[in-house]
Amino acid sequence: MPGRSGLSLGEYTALVFAGRSIGSGAQLVRLRGEAMQAAAKATKSGMASVLGLDENKVDELCARVEPFGPALEGKLAGPGNIVVSR
Repeated sequence: MPGRSGLSLGEYTALVFAGRSIGSGAQLVRLRGEAMQAAAKATKSGMASVLGLDENKVDELCARVEPFGPALEGKLAGPGNIVVSR
């Protein structure tokens, strides 16, 4: 599964749990959101959750749509739930 990237905010929760203030964690979450919004506006892209298929099948489907533009598995969101982005 190439290109996995985090979709959650768990790293910021861990930072606060490790002793950083909630305020500094909130500032980082805000900056992250602003950066993600700027990237979304600057780049034609999208995401979708694929439910009920295994990783091999999702890889196969991503390869089949490659002629129309890249599609990459991004994250295992849970059993039978794979996030795909392009």
